Amino acid sequence: MLNKELSKSVIKEQSLDLLSLSSIFLSGSKKKKDGIYFPFFHLSFKTKGLIGRNWGAYKKHLIDVNGFDNDYVFAGVGEDADVEWRLSANGLRRKSVKNKAFVFHLFHGKVYSEHNVTENFRLFDEKKESNNIKCLNGLEQLSIIKNMGNPADSTKNVNGNNKRIN
Repeated sequence: MLNKELSKSVIKEQSLDLLSLSSIFLSGSKKKKDGIYFPFFHLSFKTKGLIGRNWGAYKKHLIDVNGFDNDYVFAGVGEDADVEWRLSANGLRRKSVKNKAFVFHLFHGKVYSEHNVTENFRLFDEKKESNNIKCLNGLEQLSIIKNMGNPADSTKNVNGNNKRIN
């Protein structure tokens, strides 16, 4: 993560030209070695789970598990770990692109509380215990809402019946 001052400069100047190797190393930014392009091997040997700021998957694989679980309403932990667990349980293997594809994460203050993190961990444990590889509140549920259009103008409800929605 870039430090606060460097992040402010990038935003103010609207330019990534400020992100030279020397400016990052001299800035006090965290996790500097994550921002080095090195295609031969990872510069860190710790294995971590999926982190939301930089990952990818084929659309088909996300659709297979119904995407992100919208039951997670707090930031900080949960939705990334949940989709990673479900993709893995559905037979996909993780492949790291650390030091091969990276992002510069702008500084921001902490946006979650200890209570939020605890609640998300509780919810994640509950989800794993239920073993629903395809989440119950994901992409398909969002598609229903999108396909309805403006409910005031609609004569079809979410079940497809021709009853006016009030």
